[in-house]
Amino acid sequence: LTKGAGKGALTPEQKAAVEKQAQLQAGRLAAAERAAQQRQAAEARAQKEAEEKERMRRIRRVLTPQGTDTPDVQQAVAQGQGMERALTFDKQRVIVAEQNLPALQNAVAEKEGQYQTEHQQEQGWQRRITADEALQKAATDSKSEVAQRHAQ
Repeated sequence: LTKGAGKGALTPEQKAAVEKQAQLQAGRLAAAERAAQQRQAAEARAQKEAEEKERMRRIRRVLTPQGTDTPDVQQAVAQGQGMERALTFDKQRVIVAEQNLPALQNAVAEKEGQYQTEHQQEQGWQRRITADEALQKAATDSKSEVAQRHAQ
């Protein structure tokens, strides 16, 4: 190579190395962005959970009977406590239902597959029965024709 030739030009190996470095850097940037997004989502979830806990704490404080409460307030507090228990129970039922849903969907899909297989099998049998009945009718008709010809 001459002294001035190739100045600033990269060999294919160098180009490949530079490209690989750029890809690695892009991958690192993408991973860092994903990590930042996940961190933000986790922070948002944590903040939402903290707000929900604070809200529930305030509700429990309101629903805690006080010695100075009037009978109407005591009755309203008791109703609120009952509603809170019912809501908690309903939330737990929803969680259990959501956890069981995939298994139930799989079971339904399996049963539907079995039904489709049985249905196709039954349709095949019905076609064969219809074909056999047609053959039987043709044989019976042929037999009666032969009997009529012999009768003549």
